[in-house]
Amino acid sequence: NHALIDFRYFNESEGIVNKLILIRSIDNSVNEEKELFLKLIAPDIRYKHSKTYEPEIINYLKKNLPGKIPLPNILDFCYDSEKSLIKNEYVLMEKVPGKTLEKALPETFTDLPQNLKKQFIDIIKAIRSVK
Repeated sequence: NHALIDFRYFNESEGIVNKLILIRSIDNSVNEEKELFLKLIAPDIRYKHSKTYEPEIINYLKKNLPGKIPLPNILDFCYDSEKSLIKNEYVLMEKVPGKTLEKALPETFTDLPQNLKKQFIDIIKAIRSVK
């Protein structure tokens, strides 16, 4: 149960294929401000034959790698634009605190401090370990 505070569209470079909207809201159940992403899925981006989508992948990683990778909570999603209230496929998720990988990484991996290199490598190893 969220009440809208404000929202903003991300510019083209921040949502390269899908359109992203950052929503600030109040979670009335705990009286806490939250930042949410509404990702509007571009109609041509998703392979129609694919059986696994982003929410399922995120939930699978959360279940199999608890606490090892910062992942958003998926609040809602719809992959059928005909049934969607907004007439578009979408994913609504909580924003994960921190920077995107693109913004966090210096120009070259060798410039990273040792602790960030280790965290990055640990995340990749954890993802690869999931069967």
